[in-house]
Amino acid sequence: MPLPNLKPGSRKAGMLALLLIPLSISANAGADDGFSMKIMDAFAITGRGTVLTGQVASGSLTVGDTVCVPLQNDEIAARTVDGIEMFRKLLDRAEKGQIVGILVQVDNKLVTKGALLHSNCEAVDVSE
Repeated sequence: MPLPNLKPGSRKAGMLALLLIPLSISANAGADDGFSMKIMDAFAITGRGTVLTGQVASGSLTVGDTVCVPLQNDEIAARTVDGIEMFRKLLDRAEKGQIVGILVQVDNKLVTKGALLHSNCEAVDVSE
């Protein structure tokens, strides 16, 4: 049954895709999956950026990789990972199952808590 008012490329279609990503990740979890993590909290560190915390659901992430940060204004911001920390220890890499904090340059007030942080970005805007 087709969904009403769901045109390809529309904002609603994009939001639907974001909602379906966690389903496809959990259904196809494996070693070759891209990175994904549910954002549990977001807080700013003055002079450093915003830390996004959560447990890595799939894949792995390395400092310098690009992640897609879902924002409250229905946008997705592609950002470079500036740092990864686990219980006050700096890491070069986050692996599946670890509870980590990921440092990125984004306004913490715009981050959607509970959304999926992932590495499959179509946008490549890492300048902001």
